[in-house]
Amino acid sequence: MRHRFGIAMALTGLITAWSSASSPVAPDAAEGKGWSEAGRDNAAVRTAIVAIFAPYQSDNTDPAFDRPIFSAAVQKLIEEWKRNLVEGEVTSLGESDWICQCQDWDPAQFRIMRQTAVWTGDDSASVRVDYAQTSNSEAKLLVVLKREDDAWKIDDMIFADQEPSLTARLRTEISEARSASGGKP
Repeated sequence: MRHRFGIAMALTGLITAWSSASSPVAPDAAEGKGWSEAGRDNAAVRTAIVAIFAPYQSDNTDPAFDRPIFSAAVQKLIEEWKRNLVEGEVTSLGESDWICQCQDWDPAQFRIMRQTAVWTGDDSASVRVDYAQTSNSEAKLLVVLKREDDAWKIDDMIFADQEPSLTARLRTEISEARSASGGKP
């Protein structure tokens, strides 16, 4: 219970900082506050974020939900969500890419402008990522990372519009699909 409270407090702090953030910073300022905690694997977390966003610097990327970047628990939800999709129906999670929060981006302009981390445990961190999708379009994403098998994986995300988190939205869409199909998975 204490762990959940700590995560909730960290997320609340990041969301508050997020909503009051000033104008974007230059690309060389990719480190935000929060990275200085002694004994933390800061470099590995930064590297994980850069790897998660790297495909957007090319024209060829798989949808985020098909990439091996999610924790086992989230991957299980994604697989269940995919099984429950109605062919030809576009859900709110299917309207745009989950990471870039867009349908189109400019690989030449796509860049991380800032990462700000809050450690929520020895094997978990919440990272707010500010990034440019194109020369005139920017976005923010709060990425909750969890270390699994010595790799940092996405355990949840909160989108710029601060809608419910990815896992909450997955659960909702799975539930709605089941209800529409009479409870069949």
